[in-house]
Amino acid sequence: ALTLASAAPRARAATGGWTAEYFNNMTLTGAPVLVREEGPYLDLYRDGVEPGPGVNIEQFSARWTRADNYVEGTYRVSAAGDDGIRVYVDGAQVIDAWFDQEITTYTADVPLSAGTHSVRVAYYNNLDKVAASVWIESQAAPATATGTAVAVATTAPTATAVPVVVATESVPEAT
Repeated sequence: ALTLASAAPRARAATGGWTAEYFNNMTLTGAPVLVREEGPYLDLYRDGVEPGPGVNIEQFSARWTRADNYVEGTYRVSAAGDDGIRVYVDGAQVIDAWFDQEITTYTADVPLSAGTHSVRVAYYNNLDKVAASVWIESQAAPATATGTAVAVATTAPTATAVPVVVATESVPEAT
């Protein structure tokens, strides 16, 4: 079960939201028909409704970009898509699922140095449901003052989610 986190995540400091570009084709080509800031979570789900003004209901593509500050460590990048989805970190492709499919989740563990890193997501929808979500979680759980380690999801995997504690475990008290 997921538990709401009351404190800000320690693993990563968000520097802004996702910048989205939408295209009325499945190849991310030509001029985007819509460009907008979409907030801190990449979680698009639509069934029979266009994702934004002027964007096709079906057979469209989107590109989302953002940059965030990270502490050094390994991060699990997760992406769920219906249909094609790709994720790039600092220009390197870490997830490649560029084909028609039902909603499927993919993960990649990515080591990052301390500092600012860019994340880019490419997505296309062919037919039926529109679903694209990306979230990034630190794989190193920071110790808290109470001796409990927590891993905090920094980008929500569902439309109704907020940053959540996704795992807890006891950490032995320092001796």
